[in-house]
Amino acid sequence: MNLNGNYLQLILVLQCTHMLLQVTEEPDRIEVSQCPSEIEVVEGTSINMECFYEEERHMEGIRVDWSKDSKWIVNTTNSDVIVNPVFDNRLFCTINKTKAKLTIKNIAQEDAGLYICKIYIEIPPPVQRGSGNGTKLIVRGKVLTQASVDRSWYLLAALKISFFGIIVLMMFVVTRLCVLRFQNQPAEDK
Repeated sequence: MNLNGNYLQLILVLQCTHMLLQVTEEPDRIEVSQCPSEIEVVEGTSINMECFYEEERHMEGIRVDWSKDSKWIVNTTNSDVIVNPVFDNRLFCTINKTKAKLTIKNIAQEDAGLYICKIYIEIPPPVQRGSGNGTKLIVRGKVLTQASVDRSWYLLAALKISFFGIIVLMMFVVTRLCVLRFQNQPAEDK
């Protein structure tokens, strides 16, 4: 009985060791393509970046990590999304069998940088991983639309008219004061 117990323990130790080696050894590489390679947008708009990877076998556990300038911004699995709080409800990530998509809403100047997608296929073992080549995000200041230019022109015209009206009113008041002063002087001073 003792021999069988030792034999079972040895088998369990070997199986655990085998599983650990599968996770800790250099994982298999998968091909990941990321597009577009560069995006130029105006502040306040939204963008999408995508990572594509091939499904070579049945995959149950997929994890996608996105980073900006080598700093983590989002981690997504089949069932969970964890977003860096800096992005405050502006960042969304979805994954399916062959694609991961990152959406950033209401782009700001500080969102500019290099975004890289990393894919991990964790189930079934052994773990496979791959990285995209990156997407460079360039953010430009807001562009004036024709409607905002028209509103600005009307505002400028209204300011000019108001300024001119104030000058005319001041001239009238000064003239009137001078006339009243001249009329109230005694006759010998005239």
